[in-house]
Amino acid sequence: MYKQIILIMGALMLLAHITLNVNRVTGDAQTVSYDNEATLTATTIAQSTLREVSSREFDEKSRGVMVTHPDSLTSPFALGPEFGEAYPNFDDIDDFKGFSKTVPTGRLGDFLINVDVSYTTKAAAGSPVLSSTFLKSVTVAVAGNSALKDTVRLQTITAY
Repeated sequence: MYKQIILIMGALMLLAHITLNVNRVTGDAQTVSYDNEATLTATTIAQSTLREVSSREFDEKSRGVMVTHPDSLTSPFALGPEFGEAYPNFDDIDDFKGFSKTVPTGRLGDFLINVDVSYTTKAAAGSPVLSSTFLKSVTVAVAGNSALKDTVRLQTITAY
């Protein structure tokens, strides 16, 4: 009789152990799925923003005219929207410098977009340079959400 009680207690302990492990694994899988969904959503938002920025003219000073020397373009210290320009009516890439916007997603909450635009060179490989060039680097960072563990950053280089 004592052997049966000991066997029953052992079986109950084994069942409890298995149940706890199944619950832990299921919870971990849901967390990973939620993390992946947040990362994919942030990446989609960043890609969409990069497409929007890249659809604009290269520079305010190259709109409708041919520029043959980079010094004819906007100064690197004057990048950003011109006086009176406001989103969504930006007309050139560098108007997005310093731009930020909150994107609500419902299930995952709000994502915060931040955009940086700078001149770059082939040698600088996307890093900012302090002179006008025929290349602009656009970096979009998406963060600000508890579902998203790390900031998603995407960068592209646009040529004149």
